[in-house]
Amino acid sequence: MPGWTGFGATPQWGYADWESLQTPGLAGAQVVPLFLRLHDSAVPDHAALMALLNGLVAGGAFLTQAELDGIATEWPPAGPPVAGLRLVLHAPRGQIGAIMAVADVLHVGPPLPLPDQPGAADGLPAGQGLLAAGGMAPATPLLGVIDDGIAFLHARLRRGPGQSRVRAVWLQADARVVPGVSGGLIHAGRVLRAADIDALLASGEEEADIYRRKNRALLPVIHRHSTNHRVSHGAQVLDAAAGALAEGGDADDAAMRAVDVLAVQLPPAAVIDTSGRRLEPFVVQGLRWLVAEALARGGGPLVVNISLGSLGGPGDDTAFLAEWLTYEAGRYHALTGADLHVVLPYGNAHRQRLYGRACVAAGSPAALDWCLLPDDHSPSFLEIRAPAGATAGLRLRLVAPDGRVDVLDMTWAEAAQGWQVAGPAGAGPLAAVLPLAEVHHAALLLALAPSARVDAGPLAPAGRWRVEVTGADAAGVVVSFHVQRDDTPAGYRPLGRQSWLDHPLAWEWDIQTRDWIRPLEAGMPGAQMQTCVVSRLGSSAAHAGAIDPRILLVGSIKPRVGGGDDTVSSLYSAEGLDATAAPGAACAAPGAGLRQSTGPSLVALADDGSHLFGRRTSGVLSGAVQRLSGTSVAAPAVARALLRAYLAGAGSVVLNDLLKTPVPPNAPKDRLTGWGALAGQAAYTHAGELA
Repeated sequence: MPGWTGFGATPQWGYADWESLQTPGLAGAQVVPLFLRLHDSAVPDHAALMALLNGLVAGGAFLTQAELDGIATEWPPAGPPVAGLRLVLHAPRGQIGAIMAVADVLHVGPPLPLPDQPGAADGLPAGQGLLAAGGMAPATPLLGVIDDGIAFLHARLRRGPGQSRVRAVWLQADARVVPGVSGGLIHAGRVLRAADIDALLASGEEEADIYRRKNRALLPVIHRHSTNHRVSHGAQVLDAAAGALAEGGDADDAAMRAVDVLAVQLPPAAVIDTSGRRLEPFVVQGLRWLVAEALARGGGPLVVNISLGSLGGPGDDTAFLAEWLTYEAGRYHALTGADLHVVLPYGNAHRQRLYGRACVAAGSPAALDWCLLPDDHSPSFLEIRAPAGATAGLRLRLVAPDGRVDVLDMTWAEAAQGWQVAGPAGAGPLAAVLPLAEVHHAALLLALAPSARVDAGPLAPAGRWRVEVTGADAAGVVVSFHVQRDDTPAGYRPLGRQSWLDHPLAWEWDIQTRDWIRPLEAGMPGAQMQTCVVSRLGSSAAHAGAIDPRILLVGSIKPRVGGGDDTVSSLYSAEGLDATAAPGAACAAPGAGLRQSTGPSLVALADDGSHLFGRRTSGVLSGAVQRLSGTSVAAPAVARALLRAYLAGAGSVVLNDLLKTPVPPNAPKDRLTGWGALAGQAAYTHAGELA
């Protein structure tokens, strides 16, 4: 029976450590994206910065041209030093230790399929200062979209029959090094400019044929090419955010035709991995490219819609994506004086049983089942958190569904040293416990191998993995459990199957759906003596802890049956944590000190009725239609409202400018609906296909 063994050195990168364990012996040579904040003392001037970067490149690191352009813009050779300069560097994993001497490593992405390359002898090429380019009236808003399946040829994104409003689109692909190109540069796909797109429109070639040809040149044939299909997520988002008739139409069409569009099409490998490990690095790089393109067009108001997300993470403003989005919004404003608004979905996991929370004290443990499904071809992850500095009396116990894996039973401090159950020789582990480095929490990552696979790697037993956290102190500690997202996106080949949490009190009566599926929570009948560890509270996306007012988190609503214009939350729309209630009598209520998200910023229609799910928008090809649902559909409605406000002459836009009913300062936020509903929307059955 496999036993748990420790590591030679304590792991420190969580998910990245799990990924490195999959290829024993090769981890140090793997090239990984590193998201860095440079130490000011390491780069006192521009010359020192370039010397540092060239030294890293000589050791096998890479940058993108967009990163070099960003450096030249933010910190030109004659400019003053920039405090806390950030960059994205692709470097061998073995270089991380040396890099940490000159930079804070904020995030380590997954390994890239790059061949071994010698260091660049000729050094990096020069970057371009983007603010000197100009070309757009500063008051004109610009839309940026990062998504899957960007329909950049669509007729609703044109001015007249032959001119596209898409001024540039980055068709991302797996990173590669191009022979014969200046050393130190890495390439991840292809950028099409406005002239390229207009030439394609003028060619007379069918849209579908153009998409197939572009996809075939960039993407592996075994991956889904979303624009080869009738329906894509990105086509829905683009149309909802800025779609308009190319000619004629109503006042809204005429206004939207003034909006230029920048887009980033994510690679299929980033989308199918719903844990966000591949998604978030590509999203951040895409956002930095959008910022660079906006700077080159005059630096006007920029509205970016990112209708994607993962789960897990600390749930506060220190989460990787939430923190980096905040940084980019501040950087853009510092460079231009204009606002960068980022609109994101709040999450669709309200009823998926992926979050749990309990007050752990002496004699009051937290115990639940982590249910791993059969035929899951991707790893599964469970994150366990407690407040930093409050784990002294905690103990973790993990019991597999059968006898193939030894019981893990140790103190929290021991578990944080890192443990694994070895798989077959030359393959990764069957299971692992790894520490997660976080600012406000002590966190552990439980990782399990797939329960089914086509190769000879390890197989984790499917079934109920018993997870128990016990405490030795009378004073309670709030412990949370968060299952990472692991499903397969619609339209993709089956890969992941979502694991979930179970508890004996997780099957109470649900008045909305009229069945026995609701966890017993505070305020429900029978909850006076005990509550369920599994909870619908805290079901928001990983980025939902962002607190910058320029970052808007959007939940979903639908018309109430028989309620006229009244609305209710969509069943899937995530719910924030309750700042007024503790999960147990021994724990104090979190109150104002709660850092996790307590609800979305606002809500918007994403369903036209209880039996008419989704919103009707354009499909991939001009003339096609589709109907998709989710908070990712609600988000672009808010992006469109932001664009409308700027087009109407607003110098800046705040949340109250978007709400149906403005709220006073310090108004409480509802866990499901935030500060209120977006103004100006109507369901399809009331007032036509688009609000």
